[in-house]
Amino acid sequence: AAPVLPSGPLAVRFHDVTFGYEGARDVLDHFDVTIPAGRIVAVVGATGSGKSTFMAMLDRLILPDDGTISLGGVELNALADAQLRRSVALVFQEPFLFAGSVLDNIDLGAGLDHDAIARATAIAQVDEFVDDLPHGWATVIGERGVTLSGGQRQRVALARALAREPQLLMLDDATSNVDPTTEARSLTGLARV
Repeated sequence: AAPVLPSGPLAVRFHDVTFGYEGARDVLDHFDVTIPAGRIVAVVGATGSGKSTFMAMLDRLILPDDGTISLGGVELNALADAQLRRSVALVFQEPFLFAGSVLDNIDLGAGLDHDAIARATAIAQVDEFVDDLPHGWATVIGERGVTLSGGQRQRVALARALAREPQLLMLDDATSNVDPTTEARSLTGLARV
């Protein structure tokens, strides 16, 4: 049987992790880091320095060439896919939205608790603009969310991640298209989660 993650926030550990894209130098070269559970950490660096790679590895979208990664003391490669998807959420700068309603794009057919969705949309500041949409929460936003601004798409994607109450939440420049005031309110709300 696959190991089970502990409850609550997850510690992150990269031990001697190496990864390089084909034909390029290693982006991560014998990389070691330990992040205690419950910490808020900013990963800062130049373009191409491995920030997005680091986060994608924690969601197992990219596998290391060498070394080990663990969450909550459990090796990442030993976790079942379903447990990893429930426990870890990654929000990208360019989120993918579907041609459904705003609410459908947050719930994704999971039948999420109304209170969890309400908390998530308040933190992500979705309720700030949804009432101005033609049909509110039921507004169909078009393939890839084309009827929303970049900042609105990012807020819907952030609410989608938050509504699942992940044990590890990663934001890969996920508020870059949001105005500074809304971003500050979202980040203040995130700090309370």
